[in-house]
Amino acid sequence: MDEAKVLQLIDQYMVGAQFRVSPIPFHTHNNIDSKSFPFQNISDAKQYAVYNKITLTPTQVKALHSTPVTLVPSQGGSKSIIIVDDITAYLNYAGTPYTGANNLEFRYTDGSGTKVTADMTSTFLNSAASAYSYAPGVTSTFTPVTNAPIVVAVPVANPAAGTSPLTFLVHYRVLAF
Repeated sequence: MDEAKVLQLIDQYMVGAQFRVSPIPFHTHNNIDSKSFPFQNISDAKQYAVYNKITLTPTQVKALHSTPVTLVPSQGGSKSIIIVDDITAYLNYAGTPYTGANNLEFRYTDGSGTKVTADMTSTFLNSAASAYSYAPGVTSTFTPVTNAPIVVAVPVANPAAGTSPLTFLVHYRVLAF
């Protein structure tokens, strides 16, 4: 399947969707053919997975050290936290690769906040062809930051050159206590 079709399917079925209703009438979850949710109230959608799609311009990418970009805004409330399940990125190569030590980091609050996923290596961002990268959520124990956004940043210095837009698909959950 070509890249355009994959991105179209993501837009159509996942972006902004917290859950989809099955087209099968009178379907009953039996934990064999589909997973049932352990929550008593399905209307509390904040406990379910959410997808956020964000595309950065080359100008934004080249400023990621000095100006991290928000991928998931703060959800409000002093007892609200965002847990990132994973992030997938697509570099749509446009003729000039980025240069520099450009690991992409995903953190709470700003470029120095607590990490929420693994890093994406500089070989991804500095690619001379269209490319995908995947960063799973942090697998060790960490302390979530309440009422904080999720940002992408470059830790060393702003990337140079580069003409390619960069798209992120963030899979996360919002928990309110």
